[in-house]
Amino acid sequence: MMRRVALGLGLAAVAVLLGGCDAFGPPPYHYKMTIEVQTPQGVKSFSSVRAISYRSRLEGAYIVKVKGEAVVIDLPGGPVFALLSGADGNGDYAGTIAEAALVSKVKPGGENRDYRQGQFAEIYPTVPSIENYMPENPLPLLVRFRDITDPTSVERVEPAAIGPGVVLRRIAIAKTDEPVTTGIEGKLPYFGKSSGYLSWRQTLDNDDPRRRLTRSDFTAADEFRERNTN
Repeated sequence: MMRRVALGLGLAAVAVLLGGCDAFGPPPYHYKMTIEVQTPQGVKSFSSVRAISYRSRLEGAYIVKVKGEAVVIDLPGGPVFALLSGADGNGDYAGTIAEAALVSKVKPGGENRDYRQGQFAEIYPTVPSIENYMPENPLPLLVRFRDITDPTSVERVEPAAIGPGVVLRRIAIAKTDEPVTTGIEGKLPYFGKSSGYLSWRQTLDNDDPRRRLTRSDFTAADEFRERNTN
């Protein structure tokens, strides 16, 4: 009996060790994306806080994990969503933009430095707690729904024409300890099978960004974004 118990404990220990090799990586970090728009009533800002973590793998690579939401730009004509994916088609946008915007704050010329993938999370505590305005960095994909109850009414929004008299002014990325933003679910339509969205999406041209659009572009509940950094 004791031998069986000891064997069981030994197998459990091996499982924990193997699981740890896959599950542990650099500590997670939070960043805030703030979007400023110029409106007829003046400048307005909207923001969202996201958490980024890494799962290390045995071969030394990392997979990026994102928890957070799109930035909701609340306008009189209805909300515009700055998605977790990029306007250039980058599905890893939310998991990489803080690194792209803030790494130069760690060390001058840092944006050109060849550092080990995943190291940014390790050195993140040394990043100054300041905003970095990023006119040159890629933009998030902007979309709206003509009918907020119908997911097939989604349409792309251009930064220069977000709404009547409304244009994108700038986007800022900042280090933060604030909690991850929640609550976007109540502002989204239903994307499930009965909505017809999945079949409608397949009718779009391959180069239409809406063809790849899913609910996870609006909200990521602590999920992996399928990015291997090796």
